[in-house]
Amino acid sequence: MNASIVTIIVNYRLARQTASAAASCLAQEISNKVWVVDNSEDPDEAELLRTMLDTRCRLIVNERNLGFGAACNDVYARTTSEFVFLLNPDAYCEPNALRLLAECLLRNPRAGGVTPRAWYDAGHQIRMPFLHPYPWWHAMLTASLSSLVGRAIWAWSLRRRAETLHVWRSDHPHRLAHAGLVGGHCLLRRAAVDAVGGLFDPRFFLYAEDTDLSYRLRSGGWELMQEPRAAVVHTFGGTARDRAEWKHTQAQHAEQLLLEKFYGRNLRYRWLRRINRRLPGKPWQPATQVYPRPSKMPGWDVPTRWERGWLIEIASNPYLIAPMGILGRGRRAEIPYTLAGQLPPGTYWARFGPATPAWLSPDISQFQILPSKSDTPVRAESAGQTPWPLVSVIVRTKDRPERLLEALSAVAHQSYPRIELVVVNDGGTDVAHLVDDFAAAVVATRYENLPRNMGRAAAANVGLDAARGEYLIFLDDDDLFKPDHIAALVGALRAAPDKLLAYTGTLQVGHGRSEVWSLPFDRVRLQTFGLFAIHAALFSRRLLEHGCRFDETLQAHEDWDFWLQAAEKTDFIHVNQVSAIYRHLGSSGVSAFNFDPVRAEAQRAQLMRKWTGRWSSQELAQQVECARSLYLSLSVGLRAQQQATADGGAVRRIRQPGATGRLLALPYRVARRVRRLWRREKPSPAKKII
Repeated sequence: MNASIVTIIVNYRLARQTASAAASCLAQEISNKVWVVDNSEDPDEAELLRTMLDTRCRLIVNERNLGFGAACNDVYARTTSEFVFLLNPDAYCEPNALRLLAECLLRNPRAGGVTPRAWYDAGHQIRMPFLHPYPWWHAMLTASLSSLVGRAIWAWSLRRRAETLHVWRSDHPHRLAHAGLVGGHCLLRRAAVDAVGGLFDPRFFLYAEDTDLSYRLRSGGWELMQEPRAAVVHTFGGTARDRAEWKHTQAQHAEQLLLEKFYGRNLRYRWLRRINRRLPGKPWQPATQVYPRPSKMPGWDVPTRWERGWLIEIASNPYLIAPMGILGRGRRAEIPYTLAGQLPPGTYWARFGPATPAWLSPDISQFQILPSKSDTPVRAESAGQTPWPLVSVIVRTKDRPERLLEALSAVAHQSYPRIELVVVNDGGTDVAHLVDDFAAAVVATRYENLPRNMGRAAAANVGLDAARGEYLIFLDDDDLFKPDHIAALVGALRAAPDKLLAYTGTLQVGHGRSEVWSLPFDRVRLQTFGLFAIHAALFSRRLLEHGCRFDETLQAHEDWDFWLQAAEKTDFIHVNQVSAIYRHLGSSGVSAFNFDPVRAEAQRAQLMRKWTGRWSSQELAQQVECARSLYLSLSVGLRAQQQATADGGAVRRIRQPGATGRLLALPYRVARRVRRLWRREKPSPAKKII
């Protein structure tokens, strides 16, 4: 067979796997020229590649990371082969794979590209998902879906399940009806690629460039095919495994760019989003059973009628779109435990059912894959070669194991490599087993099981006494961090050694609303209203050496009191990102919002009595001016809204979301109530202000 083939492999800090991938291509029964592009931005990595790669390989070392698509385009422009084979560095070809792919394209002149059967493991247990191009409503998956929209997306998922099952079971070359070509393992016809405008759109840095190419090939009249007899093993997620947040950001950007490119303004999506918000009823998603132990993998007892063939699908979304699959037989179905060491850390969903297209059950299981800090490379800093300082995360909890599980998962998935987990159980049900499950994801764990409920402040002090880290941060069991939260705060403090506390913005969610609270440091505003949630701030142990402690006479606002103590010792650093998530989830044994308004105001008055004696008359005057300025700005905004909404004496509803909207509406609602009482009027539903 006469066919010229160029293989392109783009490396990013996976030199050993890249060398293995290149060797698997050179060992094929058909000749091909292997080009390797290094995007690692690391001279040591480039030198390792030069040492490990076969001398027949061509190596290009880029001074900066150009992205996957641009790196492939560079090699594509330098070559003139009939076919181009793309292979990820965390994949390798099995014998004869490249020859079978080339034969498929030669037999089908209208085929623009062909993909092999992809396995996630060398044992051929786990089948890789097909590339399903993003539907125009794909962004809806991040929203709370109404019953009608959620069930419609579930029906779409089941339809794709039937198609995927057919493809997974096929043993002969076939045309892909809807699926696309995965850029990590596919053979492309150069004539087809040139006919649709070239290889990859350089605007796609890391993700969705293969989806874009699949769209263009299919729109240009070219067929996309699969050759199931050709096989590759692709341990997806191996590249930049320790940069999960960065990869997630890149994926979001790529998805947005793709939707804008092919759907433009996408009026259909806008109308669907608007309809979804107005449909009555509770939000819907498939019934989910949360697997309680993150150190274990889900398993199922197989019903007798399914023993001849069952299917487990695994995906990173509850609607099981683009899942990987495990086909099997027998009385017991289990996800291989080795998968926990291969999948990128995160939350996953599994759908178990018969290996038949007609199946409607929405029952799925949710489980966690935890990172292992022992496997995370910790690179020494250039200045002094000192390791990353230890950070202690203090988690207060009481009788909320399901929320605690989510909080501990947020700690486990931090990109920062040296974390000590300190859990203080304030007189609740023993949760030692949950702490043990997360031991492998941090460098150390400490568990303090208090015999009785001692209160928020006392529990915080117990955590401070148990912690051993150079830096400390709190996380209550009903709140969350984003993956880069601690890394950003540590970086800010290490860049300013004279400062002892850094904080980020906070995203407040709950009761159907969300609000961002991110304010620069202002000592007067801190004294008047406070600045941030407790888990938004990371502080140095030196604050404890200066005598900062939680006041155990306070049952609320104890964190505000602690920050006021800290502000006497240091200025704060405001990190301009929103990575702390505060959730309003109702009653909690460690929540300051369990109190009714009267008790909360009493606690605030107690705090003010403690501090007003320490503040000078000038500071008190500045606080009064700060409160007055806020009141005036709210009053001006209220008058403007009243003027804008007035229409012939009738007042329209004010729909300003969040705390600002409630403050704006409060004076007007009070005035309305007073007028009604004075005139002895009954409230009119048509004039009610919400």
